[in-house]
Formats: sequence, C-alpha cells, structure tokens
Amino acid sequence: MLSTCTCADRAHQPRPAIGSFVLDKRDGAVGQVMRNGGSQLLLRLPGGGKEWAVDPFEVRTPTEAELLSAKVQAANAASRWGR
Repeated sequence: MLSTCTCADRAHQPRPAIGSFVLDKRDGAVGQVMRNGGSQLLLRLPGGGKEWAVDPFEVRTPTEAELLSAKVQAANAASRWGR
C-alpha cells in the first residue's frame, strides 16, 4: 500500500515495493512494479508484456475491484493464446 507523506519534499515520498501492483493514473492501467529506483517506476501488465515508465507521483494503489479486473483480463488473454 502506498502512504502519503505531508512534507513538501517529493524525494521523501515512499515508493511502491517491487512486485506490488499500482494503478497508472494517466490511463487507468494496473501494472506490477518491476523497478522502483531512479526517477521513474517501470510497470508491466499482470499478464506480462512490454514494460512502461511512469513518474512515481502518477500512481496510486488500485482498489480490489481494479486489481481483480486486471488479473481477470490477463487470465482471459492467456487462455485465448493457450498459455
């Protein structure tokens, strides 16, 4: 879970752990954190695929419904391709 710091220093903000799921607020995509160092996070869809970069301040913790929906979409896609 992401917590919010009330201080003005953005560098002090906690980052999501590698392996956790976050929601990219720019487009609503749920991604798993693959890298959390540097100035950006690297995310990947629950079913795999190409990673994308996002500013750590553009993500939030997904609701249970958002996470479940993303995982169901990944499972459905995998079953269509025989994985």
